[in-house]
Amino acid sequence: MGQRYPLSLIASEILNLLSINGDTMKDKDLFEVLRKKYDITYSEFLRYLMILEVRGFITVSMPKEDVRVISIVRHRRGS
Repeated sequence: MGQRYPLSLIASEILNLLSINGDTMKDKDLFEVLRKKYDITYSEFLRYLMILEVRGFITVSMPKEDVRVISIVRHRRGS
């Protein structure tokens, strides 16, 4: 299934939410906010995160097996 929402819309929402929450959020917290507003699936959410991470906007770490921590990259590579 393709993305139902443009990457630019969800990406800007993710970056905005991270920014107003101290640049870091747990995946479940970020997903719940996005799901309520855009009705996306967790699989779609992970796809958006992967694109943002590959493009150097965010990092995703896993301090525990079932927890992802998403953080904004303030100094992007190549900048």
